[in-house]
Amino acid sequence: MENIGILVLENGSLAAPNVETMVSELGYKNLGTFKENRDVLNAVKKTKPDLIILDTLVERAQDGIKMAEQIADENIPLIFVASSLNNRHYDLAKKTGPVAYLVKPFESLALQSAVELALLKNNKPQISTSHSSGDLVSEPGAVFVKMNKIRYKVYFVDILWIEVDGNYCYLNTKEKKYVLKTSLKKILDKVNPYADFVRIHKQFAIPTKDLISINASENTLSLKHKTFPIGRTYKKSLLDKLQQL
Repeated sequence: MENIGILVLENGSLAAPNVETMVSELGYKNLGTFKENRDVLNAVKKTKPDLIILDTLVERAQDGIKMAEQIADENIPLIFVASSLNNRHYDLAKKTGPVAYLVKPFESLALQSAVELALLKNNKPQISTSHSSGDLVSEPGAVFVKMNKIRYKVYFVDILWIEVDGNYCYLNTKEKKYVLKTSLKKILDKVNPYADFVRIHKQFAIPTKDLISINASENTLSLKHKTFPIGRTYKKSLLDKLQQL
């Protein structure tokens, strides 16, 4: 992914998520972050970016829309980022043909998905795809998670909980959160021979060793560090499993 060059027009507030930082953390090549249209236009001619992210405040949304119109002939995919959803500006932005329109706050995974979609639609090849199911390489008691060409060894006993978000799963540890593009079932198939995890909700699986209490009336359970909802579909199997422990 390091050969994918991205330009950013970022004139959002200081409190907003830093798109420039997200671009770098995801392993893309940041060709420059600019606050003015003219600087982006000059950079487009010099760097020939694969993609442009237009991160603008609502009151300056016209800047991004105007710039998008100016580079329409360059056939460069665009992603609009806004501090809030404004129907009028969204309708104007839509006419410039952006691949995605993201509203803050959002996680880096949302930006990555938008970038990958933009490159796919524009037929831009990627050298590697982070968080793919092929990056789930295991050894007894641990899994190697590939992120930005680095493989991190995650011991199953160190996973505090697993969270599902669409086609992605997050392995939450004390030190870091790891993301994989794979199903929860595949992860549990690898984890459970070494650490006893149970699915408690369509979005969560937890290690039974860390379970402190269950509130059956409120359909919640508590670990040492967090309280989780219990899904109705999983409640009976959870209680049956706990009776066997």
